[in-house]
Amino acid sequence: MRVRSFVLVLFLGCLVFAQPTNAKQKSASQTQVNKKQAAMAVQKKYRGRIMSVKEHAKVYKVRVMQAKGKVVDVEVNKRSGKIKKGKNNANSNY
Repeated sequence: MRVRSFVLVLFLGCLVFAQPTNAKQKSASQTQVNKKQAAMAVQKKYRGRIMSVKEHAKVYKVRVMQAKGKVVDVEVNKRSGKIKKGKNNANSNY
């Protein structure tokens, strides 16, 4: 009887401690960069004034004006935070 109770308690204990671990893994894989974090990362890398941040499905499009007046469009991946310089076209659909 004692062995059976011990095994049952051990099994239930394992279930209780296993559940939070799975929840942490799930939330960590779904972590995303927010608008403010995207803007700060671009500002740090390109050293300029953030003109706008627009949210798209997978990226933020950030427009930054550098010290000499050059405007740079940059994309920040929402999931990874990876920064990719965009093309600066006068007719771009920013």
